[in-house]
Amino acid sequence: MEQLNKDTRSYLEATTYTVIYSLMTVLSLAGNSLVCLSFYRNRRLRTIFNFYILSLAIADIIASTFVFPFSTVATGLRRWSFSYTFCQFNGFLVPYWSQVSTCSLAIASINRYMYFCVLKPTKYRLFFTRTRAALAIVIMWVLILVQALAFFALPVKYRWYPVNSYCRGTFLDKITENIYYVFYGCFYVIAMSLVVFCYLKACYQTT
Repeated sequence: MEQLNKDTRSYLEATTYTVIYSLMTVLSLAGNSLVCLSFYRNRRLRTIFNFYILSLAIADIIASTFVFPFSTVATGLRRWSFSYTFCQFNGFLVPYWSQVSTCSLAIASINRYMYFCVLKPTKYRLFFTRTRAALAIVIMWVLILVQALAFFALPVKYRWYPVNSYCRGTFLDKITENIYYVFYGCFYVIAMSLVVFCYLKACYQTT
């Protein structure tokens, strides 16, 4: 597997990263699995808001299954010892997972904003149901997947970056690279601004 740049970290630094990634993988997988199990076992937890939490937990489980463990091994070995094809999959999954997680937070914040600031609890249930929440989450996952596949079709190859500890995209031309980073930069700025605004307004209304 081709590696874009040499791992210049010391053995102590690489070991530290490996331990941190190992703990992060185990804790993320265990914690988010418990969230899913609680949602499945306890009907009282199946609120509309918790559907978005479940979406976030599922996204984190995917990352802690297909991204974190392999990054941990590669960081410990200081090289990508898996196949080229899996590096492409790993590199594709990182932005997809981060977008789904961010969108889940954004939709959850909009839900809280509507509940406390716009519709209020009395009218909230007329517009929001568990079925609609589940449908919105499925549509979100599908739309982000379509967008991610569209970017995956661009002239990009994913290679292992030791410093970043994941397979990152390298583009064959500068224009495509600029479009890619501008798009994702705008996406995260808008989404996180929405999260902050909605939660602050919701918190203000509850105080």
